[in-house]
Amino acid sequence: MSGDLHIVPNQAGAWEVRENGELDPISTFTSERQAVDFARAVARHLQCGLALHRADGTVERLDANGGA
Repeated sequence: MSGDLHIVPNQAGAWEVRENGELDPISTFTSERQAVDFARAVARHLQCGLALHRADGTVERLDANGGA
């Protein structure tokens, strides 16, 4: 894994964590909070960036260690 991580909502209402440029998710969660917590832990370990994609299309960059 070498790219930033993205947290994206899917059509079923779940949240997916994906590596930049990949279509298949690393993992899927029923809540945004679960996906964010997982992605932060992975991003912290890999020292990579993290982006949260909202359902309205906006993107929020997140610090792997905590805040936006």
